[in-house]
Amino acid sequence: MFNLAYNKADEPSKAREEAKEPLVGIWAGVPLLALKQYVFFDDIPKIETYITTKSWWDTVDFLCKVIGDVGLRDTGVRPLMLEWSKRENIWIKRAAIEHQFASKGKNDTELLEQIIVNCLGSNEFFINKAIGWALRENSKTNPQWVRDFIEKHKGQMLLSALVNKNWTRNSKN
Repeated sequence: MFNLAYNKADEPSKAREEAKEPLVGIWAGVPLLALKQYVFFDDIPKIETYITTKSWWDTVDFLCKVIGDVGLRDTGVRPLMLEWSKRENIWIKRAAIEHQFASKGKNDTELLEQIIVNCLGSNEFFINKAIGWALRENSKTNPQWVRDFIEKHKGQMLLSALVNKNWTRNSKN
């Protein structure tokens, strides 16, 4: 596994050369994403630690791509993401929702449905945003699944304005 502590001093910006703390956010995942083929299921606990200690949407969203790539190669990711969707930590839940985003058309919609259902009813902005985003992304490749999901679960969920706004953006629902 690679060292996830990307140092700000390695970034060419003069402002970053002055910084002494490890870089968080989008730059943290860049080396890991570039080398994702060398990241395996056994590395996910290290990524989980990073998600829970360097928590913010940009870090989590980037690391989800790496987890999703592992998921395409290892079936162990499926039950792990289902378990993550039941956790209290919002960033772990968000990672579970988003981990398939990079798989374009290869999504396991049964898993995604279970994950979203586990997260329904949240008042957390970042969870609702991720649910809407997941529905929107899936509407690009599988709009019927999204319509069916909404119809099937409309009694369980009130689509918040945020979820509704995100899933309908760029979709032909």
